[in-house]
Amino acid sequence: MATKETIQILIEGLYSGNKRSLSKLISFVELGDKHSEKIYSSVKDRLGKAMVIGLTGPPGAGKSTLSSSLVSTYRKKSKSIGVLAFDPNSPFTGGAVLGDRVRMQEHYLDSDVFIRSFSNRGASGGLAPVAYDAINLLDAFGFDVILVETVGVGQTELDVINVVDIVLGVVVPEGGDSVQSMKAGLMEIADVFVVNKSDRPGADRMVANIKSTMTLLQNEDVKILKTQANKAIGIDHLAEVVYKIYMDRNFTGLLDSIRQKRRVAAMLDWVRVDLNNKIDLISSQNVDGAAISEIYDKVCIGDLNPRTGANLILGAMLK
Repeated sequence: MATKETIQILIEGLYSGNKRSLSKLISFVELGDKHSEKIYSSVKDRLGKAMVIGLTGPPGAGKSTLSSSLVSTYRKKSKSIGVLAFDPNSPFTGGAVLGDRVRMQEHYLDSDVFIRSFSNRGASGGLAPVAYDAINLLDAFGFDVILVETVGVGQTELDVINVVDIVLGVVVPEGGDSVQSMKAGLMEIADVFVVNKSDRPGADRMVANIKSTMTLLQNEDVKILKTQANKAIGIDHLAEVVYKIYMDRNFTGLLDSIRQKRRVAAMLDWVRVDLNNKIDLISSQNVDGAAISEIYDKVCIGDLNPRTGANLILGAMLK
């Protein structure tokens, strides 16, 4: 556990552009360090300058290749880039499967690029709540653009909207027949649909299907673009479209509204994490002994409604 003095030294390093200080601060907030509030209060006045872009979509859509290609495009524009990649958990170590670092190795030695992979141990199966804190640190460091790449599975795919300014929904032509199944999720959160690997058969059909669905959802402002990320085709145009959306939202005040919602969503994520931790503590150590045990027993034999039991346990935790 870090000391106040250590944190202060690292924050000073962050301000001076030291990547090691940035990495260590991210590690502290990831582990739930008790100095997280000091870290936030120290950097909060430096926040709000970075454009934060989320990439989400089904596995195999080429999100990592697209991220790498976007990094190249932004670097050509002399923009500094931070990349946060939320990987699946390793079944052996519980840690991140660091595939994205391999795919982005061409950028790894660039002093204006920072790449960090996380194991996606999120709240209720969603995006790890540390995403919000890590984005803040990258923003305070001074990166112009921050890319957040999700695992693209389940709730994680949707939670990205709670931590970014703009959502890119990355799909591939082969998914054209499954557009309808995405209505309740990805179809409703994406600001731009990127039909990647568009040299494959079915790309135009995929674009048409998305347009049709957006019409049904009365969301025809969503942009739909075709790319071939492995050849950097369409990436410059994608970056231009994203920037225009960002500037329009900044001008209308929508960006401020999005960021306010982001702060509240982060708070609620941490509430869920803390409640889950307390529930685990009760399960493993039988906190509040007899009272909790009695609730467990009554629920087990059917004398007590599980929802009532949950309310009683929450009441005991919040005393």
